Amino acid sequence: MINIEEQNFRTWLDKYFDLFPKKNPIIISLITGLGIYSLGLIISIIGRFTWLYVRTYQIYLIIFGIIWVASWMRWGHIEFFRIVKDYPFSLEDSKKGNFIAVLTAKLKLATSHRLLLTASILLTLSFYLCIIGFWFLEVKFIGTKFYIPTFISQEWFCGRFLILKAVTLLLLSTPVGFLIGTSGTQIVIYNFNILNLLSRHFDSGLPFVLTQKLKTITRLNLRTAYSWFGGVTIAAIALCKTLTPLAWSYIIVFIVLGLVHFFFPQIIFHHALEKKKTRILKEMGTKCEGLFRKVRQMSDINESQRIQHLCNLSLIYKTIEDSSTWILDFKIFSKLITSSITPIVALFVKMLIIQL
Repeated sequence: MINIEEQNFRTWLDKYFDLFPKKNPIIISLITGLGIYSLGLIISIIGRFTWLYVRTYQIYLIIFGIIWVASWMRWGHIEFFRIVKDYPFSLEDSKKGNFIAVLTAKLKLATSHRLLLTASILLTLSFYLCIIGFWFLEVKFIGTKFYIPTFISQEWFCGRFLILKAVTLLLLSTPVGFLIGTSGTQIVIYNFNILNLLSRHFDSGLPFVLTQKLKTITRLNLRTAYSWFGGVTIAAIALCKTLTPLAWSYIIVFIVLGLVHFFFPQIIFHHALEKKKTRILKEMGTKCEGLFRKVRQMSDINESQRIQHLCNLSLIYKTIEDSSTWILDFKIFSKLITSSITPIVALFVKMLIIQL
């Protein structure tokens, strides 16, 4: 077992959660979302655009997104360190100081304030520029149906108190950009950095035993996928009013991103288990061949014992050879596919209800 303490790896979001006496991430995220909404409501009252603020449904989508993402990020952070502490590291690796140092460095990178804040700021700025461009330009490509729709009403950019309206939009957009920037950066580091390290340091157990131990990571990724596809479903229902080619492209891109995040760890561990399986089978094959030669060349009282030992090794060899090196099974796969097509099904249902 690796002695890695979650308290030593805190992001800005984790430190924010620590400010509250109760540690329930859902309650804290809910309080935060309602607080941001209330602050925006106060600004709208001062600026006399309260009705515009209250009837803008995109604001409620943003608040829900803040609550949703913040809750899952905090839960995933705690859950990941619990998994790392119970991960099937080899006893030899767990005692190596250099390995602990490498693992610690990668975890520090995933929780680096400078890296996470830089990525969040850049994403937030680009987020502002893109949306403002869509609002003002309404770029058209082909005909009248294939266009980039406005995310929010043009009433936010006309009339009185434009500065207060801009402050309100800035207030709402900033936490979204920071949450997406932080979570996105951590997901990339997790998939391409930490998982690659973990896949090279299994213990000396058999592949089919390790497959069962590694299912904790699969369950974590599956729950994250549920969260992702749930968010995509809600966004699709709220934002897509017609089944334009652009709406389809948005939904498909986000579905693919969720599937990649889930399957990437599966592929990494599959290849690592395949290598381990090949190495074990090669070693056992050599032992079986040596015993078989001894049985053929010798005729003594230990011959029956060697034959029994050879049979046992052959049975183990066959069991390992037939064992799967995929952590993913049909039950998990079916749940994942079902959740991934939920946005498409929900959008079809919405269009059907509108037509009726």
